[in-house]
Order: sequence, then structure tokens, then C-alpha cells
Amino acid sequence: MPQSGTYHFYIAYAGSSPVAPGIAAVDPATGRIRATANRPAVRSLTTCPNSQKLYEIGGTGNFAVLNVEDLRVSNEYVFSQRAQMRWQAASPSSDGQQLFFLDSGGGVTVVSAADPDELTRELKPTKLSTRTTLAVTPDGKRFYTGSAAMASNRASVPDVLALGPAENDQSNPLPIATATTTAYQVNVLLSPDSATLYAWIANSTDPMVAIDTATMTITARGAGRAPSAVAVHPDGSLYTVDRDRGGIILAPATLSETGTFPCAPDSAAILAFGPDGKLCVAQANRTCIVVDTATGQASGPARLTGQPAAAVAAAPTLLPQREEPKYVAEFKREGWTYHPREDGGIQRNDFATPAGTQVSQPGRTITGQYRWVANDLIWRPFGPLGESKYFYSITDWDGRSYQGREILVDGDDLTWY
Repeated sequence: MPQSGTYHFYIAYAGSSPVAPGIAAVDPATGRIRATANRPAVRSLTTCPNSQKLYEIGGTGNFAVLNVEDLRVSNEYVFSQRAQMRWQAASPSSDGQQLFFLDSGGGVTVVSAADPDELTRELKPTKLSTRTTLAVTPDGKRFYTGSAAMASNRASVPDVLALGPAENDQSNPLPIATATTTAYQVNVLLSPDSATLYAWIANSTDPMVAIDTATMTITARGAGRAPSAVAVHPDGSLYTVDRDRGGIILAPATLSETGTFPCAPDSAAILAFGPDGKLCVAQANRTCIVVDTATGQASGPARLTGQPAAAVAAAPTLLPQREEPKYVAEFKREGWTYHPREDGGIQRNDFATPAGTQVSQPGRTITGQYRWVANDLIWRPFGPLGESKYFYSITDWDGRSYQGREILVDGDDLTWY
């Protein structure tokens, strides 16, 4: 883990055409975004103890190693072909010598960090079940996984399972919530001393639970709805985000509320602590802040390009400070992008742009009277009887979508700052 003052937060964010997914480096001192790099959609992001590398699991289940100094890939592996299952999560050992991968069937594969093609061992549960989250003890000898399920007519029981260190060494599945037919994912997180495992289904009516890892029994239950996100402070306290109330601090032993911290209510927040106790809060509205938990003060919000998917603290990037983007508007609702036709029409592109997507200073403006032709997905010129429309060319989106054509947005879909 990096020392205080010598790290950055890294936030993986999703893309939404025509904006590419990527990773943003955030300065904990200012809360500003220092640099960004385009990356494929990320499912899981973690770091090794020397903090010079980022490990990511992509949306396709592939694994990549990134150097923090330039956010470039140093190695990339297609492990899913060997496992015949997609990788769901990754975690390094405390000495940085090994990497642990969770596959979608609940098995854990251990490989060498120096050469991930070098398989060390594999641990398989006695019964395959869908599992998507992983927590590993610092010595790399005990693994905890959370179950997951798609919506189904057949109810399943959300649970956690402990594996290792020996082959076929596992606990009985421990139910942590009531049986359900709805989709769910059990999230798992270890306390700093690994004595307690926290498990929860984001935003569920079933509360978060604390589990004694020595006996695999539940020792405490939270009050009310489970949080959307949880992170463990270096002192062991739990910082959580409630979808209705925002930032809430919980006692680690009892899960009772002890305080609050600056954070807007959110059902899909992402949290990450730095070694000095500063907290990165990335929210579904594509903003992030850094909270100084010692003072309770938060930085002003910085704008992310897409919705956050994962965050971690690691050594600082050496990329130069980027110029702060000058956003002038955002999509007030889900909308579409367009491109101009040679006949003067405005053709709709074949992808939607989510609400909240930011728009930089437009280039040229196309204005006129148009009629919408739904069958052709075209705004056609229609003289004085047409609807008055304004379309704006977004120059920094050129070439990112629709065969490199100029990209237009409909002014009626925008809220101007």
C-alpha cells in the first residue's frame, strides 16, 4: 500500500457510445482528475501490494496488468479459454507474489504474479455454483466467495462460502439473506485483521451481516436495508452508502450507526480508501469526490466520463496533469446521436446515449425546419411547416462511433450549464 501523499485513486468507468470506457486517476489532495486512459469495460479492479500495477478483469472475463505510471497494458491474458468459465474477480497476495482468480463456477485459481501463465494451484468447491465476488486473507490461504443468481421462477438462497487452504477444504454455504427469485449478487469484504467477513446484497431489504471467519457464524446484522456500497477504513470502521440517506458510518462489531460522511444518496456508488484514511466516493451520476475522514470535509465534485464501475488506491501515475475539460451541457434524458446526410437530412445513429452524459463545446451548429420520419429514423428538411431544430457537432467525439462520421446531438436532449 502506498504511503500518504504518494498515491492516486483509480476509477474504472463504463462507456456509453460514443464515449469510450476507461480509467481516471484522481489526486486525493485536490479531488481533481489528473489523467484518463481508454480501457475496455472493467468488471473488477485491484492492485498489488507494491502498488505499481493495476489488475483488471474485463467484461469478457479476460485479465490485464496495467502500469500505473502510464496506465498502459504490460500484459494481457485470455484465461477464460483455459478455465472454460469467465473470470469474475482477482486479488493479489500480500507479498505480491501470487494472484488469485475467481471463476464463475466458484473455483479459485492461483497463479504466479510474475508469470500468470504459471498455474500454482486450483481450488474447486465440491458443488459448482455461480459466484462473482472474492475476498482473500493476506496470507493467501483462505478465500471467501459470494453467490449470485439471475432472476428465476425458482428461488435460491444467497450465501457465502469459505475455501482453502487445502484441496476440498471448504465450509458449508452460509445463508446471509432470505431465498429469492430476483437477481442478486452477494458482496464480500474482510476486516483488516481478517477476523470478520462482511456480506451484503446491494440495496436489499435483507440487512448487511458480520460473520466470524473462525466459526463461519453470523455475529451481527445491520439495521434496515443493506447499503449500496461498503469500504473498510484503516481503523476498521465501515463507511457505507445508503440509497436514501447517503453516507453512513457503522461500528464494525455491531453494524450500528456511529456517524455520517459527505455523500449523496446513491444506489450504485463505488468506494475506495487511501492509506491515509481519505475516501474516494464515485457516484452513479458520473461525479466523484474525495472525503477527508479526519475532518469530514469533501472536495468539490469532479466529472467522470462514464458511470463508475470500480475504484482502488495505488501509486501515483506519472501522466501529466490533463487540461480540465470544458463541459457546457449534458443529456437531460436518454437520447440519440446523429450524423448529417448528403441530402440535408439528419440521420439517427444506432445507439442511445444515457442521461447525464456530458457534452463539450460544440463545433458547428446546424439549424433548420425538419420533420421526423420514423420509418427512416431521419429528420428531413420540411420548409416553414417543419419543426425548428438545432443540432450541434461534438468535435471531440469524431471518429469514435458510426464509421468515423461527424457526430451531432439534438439540442432538445440537452441541459445547458
